[in-house]
Amino acid sequence: MPESGNRNSTEPRSAADLLIVLGPLLALGACTAFLAAVAALFGWHPGEMLGTAAIAGGAVVAVAVALTFRQMRERQAARRALENAQARVAGIIDSAMDAIVTVDQDQRVVLFNTAAEKVFRWPKSAVIGQPLEMLLPERLRAGHRRHIGRFGETGVTSRRMGDQTVLVGLRANGEEFPIEASISQHSEDGKRLFTVILRDVTERVHAEQRLARSEARLRGILDSAMDAIITVDATQKVVLFNAAAEAVFGCSRSEAIGAPLAWFIPERFRAEHEQHVKHFGQTGTTSRRMGAQRIVTGLRRNGEEFPIDASISQITENGARFYTAILRDVTERDALREAYRQASRATRASLSHELSELDHLAAEGLSDS
Repeated sequence: MPESGNRNSTEPRSAADLLIVLGPLLALGACTAFLAAVAALFGWHPGEMLGTAAIAGGAVVAVAVALTFRQMRERQAARRALENAQARVAGIIDSAMDAIVTVDQDQRVVLFNTAAEKVFRWPKSAVIGQPLEMLLPERLRAGHRRHIGRFGETGVTSRRMGDQTVLVGLRANGEEFPIEASISQHSEDGKRLFTVILRDVTERVHAEQRLARSEARLRGILDSAMDAIITVDATQKVVLFNAAAEAVFGCSRSEAIGAPLAWFIPERFRAEHEQHVKHFGQTGTTSRRMGAQRIVTGLRRNGEEFPIDASISQITENGARFYTAILRDVTERDALREAYRQASRATRASLSHELSELDHLAAEGLSDS
């Protein structure tokens, strides 16, 4: 079986292949024509020699012309194929949603696609041949030039730009905007070219900033709450622990996040509490008070147990379930209640004693009369 790299026997040979095959014959024909012409000049059978020279020379010229014509056609076909390939590549580049900018080793722009025109708001004609620096804020230009220089020296084919820093572009109107970019390099005709594929991430950055502000506001609200607030995930690992919870349980937020909720429950209640939370999740109830029929007990990090009032709620976010407990240390309230009960008991005993004395006095008065 022939190797896959061999030319198919039915495939027409190129002019170069034919020249290799016919080259020796053309050389032989040219030599024959030359020798016949020389013989005719020296009078050796001039008629026959001139005829031979004419035939051999004509054959050589005809074959050479045919090969030349064939080579011209092949070059034209190759040129058309190259132009078609370039047109396809240009079409792909111009239809790309990301901006694509290619610069030469002097960092002058040689390619600027349609998406780049939209992102930077410069027409292609105004950018081609210009330094890349026109697309960067002035304060970043020197650093960016050094970055590309170092990248060229590494020999790395491609990599993401700005892994540790925010990249910034500059529009034609002077507006700066955040970008994500990757850079690659290749050599063409001995010249090095650098291509940057970039994306305007203004909307994403603004969304992240809005989310950060919203989270900061929520954090402020949670941390200003007087009640302890703890949120756990479906595995009952802590994902939120506010400032009041830190004060109540004597545990820092950094220590509590990721810890099991069981940390804050006396050991004898842990299994029951875990089942209680799971059952609550299965009911689908949005929220309810915990411990309506019994006292709920918490556990500080120093091992001290204390009574709490608590409510629990649940939400589902992106398919994940979270449980939030809002609780209050009621140690002082329970102490006051106990003191009240003790005081009431003492008062009732004193009143009962006084009533007994009155009854006794009344009985004595009746007997004297």
